[in-house]
Amino acid sequence: MITKIYGVIEGFSLRGVNVRIGGFVYEVLLTAADKEIVEGQSIGSELSLYTLFFIEGGGFAGGSHSPALVGFLNPRDREFFELFISVEGIGVGSALKMLSVPVPRVAQAIEDNNLRFLCTLKLVGDRTARKIVASLMGKVKAYAQEDLPGEESKEGAAPRCTGTTTSASEVTGTDRASVQPVNAQLHQEQLKDQAAEILEQLGYSSGEVKRMLARVLENRTDFKEVRDILNAIYQ
Repeated sequence: MITKIYGVIEGFSLRGVNVRIGGFVYEVLLTAADKEIVEGQSIGSELSLYTLFFIEGGGFAGGSHSPALVGFLNPRDREFFELFISVEGIGVGSALKMLSVPVPRVAQAIEDNNLRFLCTLKLVGDRTARKIVASLMGKVKAYAQEDLPGEESKEGAAPRCTGTTTSASEVTGTDRASVQPVNAQLHQEQLKDQAAEILEQLGYSSGEVKRMLARVLENRTDFKEVRDILNAIYQ
């Protein structure tokens, strides 16, 4: 099992960083928060990451099984990630996007049952926020940031969540009307990611992929399958 890597930044990808170790270059996937930090470093800089190795059933692009190396800047974030993806419905790819703020802030929100803060995370709606709290409350205190600003997270959060906190008996419930748009948004994000994966495998650069997807998704958000997006790109 690969638990830590040390090498030189070769470049950056849509999902993480390319690290050169000897004569090999490895793509290491990063959480959105860590990706922002790592991208602040220059190419050629030395980088050390604590890693997890996954074999994703069905692959990131919807094809055959696909290996994935996920990296973290510290070992505690790696431990939290393993707990986070144990929540039903949260896979490796979606978890990397959801963790767009430092892990201690996410962990504190879970311990505080702060649904409004959790709903500010990418791809997290009311139902997902409740599932995260129901699954992890009481298990992630060791990773929490005690001084998480309460007013900012509870009063200034995204409106998707129906409340700031709920009782334990309400955690698994949800408003059906609030879930459907979130599911549609999540589906479009998943299709976009799968399309990006396929386009990169076809040899397009990250910049080209972003431009192509932006062009077809600018005026349409009702794609049913990945091939619909690809067909629109090549029309």
